[in-house]
Amino acid sequence: MKYLINDVGKHFSFPGVVVLDADELTERVHAWNGWEHLKPATTRIVFPGNGANEVRRRLGERWLSQWNIDTVAATRFWWPGVTPSAVVGQLMPIGAFDFETTDVVIVDDVVSSGTTISKIRDRNSIWMPNARWHVVTWIKQRACRLRMFKSSFFGTEVGEKTYRVPINSLSTLLNNAEVAESYARRNFPNPAAFLTVLEELR
Repeated sequence: MKYLINDVGKHFSFPGVVVLDADELTERVHAWNGWEHLKPATTRIVFPGNGANEVRRRLGERWLSQWNIDTVAATRFWWPGVTPSAVVGQLMPIGAFDFETTDVVIVDDVVSSGTTISKIRDRNSIWMPNARWHVVTWIKQRACRLRMFKSSFFGTEVGEKTYRVPINSLSTLLNNAEVAESYARRNFPNPAAFLTVLEELR
């Protein structure tokens, strides 16, 4: 089974594709009861890389204004059959400690392997020694590992513990023809049919 995040507000359907609505996933993130146990003054919400930008936009600046917000650079590398890797940035200047933060919540669109968010925690936790780390995401692959996090929440869970399933956003496929063609070739016996449906939305 393949999954697409519908983040463009247009109807899309294709055989073998499960379409997940970005607004519904965002509502589930808003409704997470874990927020009630966090203190806004001592909690940082961290958005890593480009994928988290859409989640941030949909959460809304009004809701986010109660929290301390950070972004951190995160570049993911993955090829079929190869262990995922990532390069991540640092939240604090080197040598600067933050003893006030009690909780850090990494918010992302998709957590597939857990590699990126784990690297963010590993690189930054030494500078925030009193912080507990959490992860909140629209979509989590069952095969990912989140052992070092105090808590985790996901809008939906996909795949199996032994393998991951293809996930992409509809906006990415509509805006990047090269990515769309690669996605179609790798996932469908008739790539042209899938690309035709995409073209109708452009």
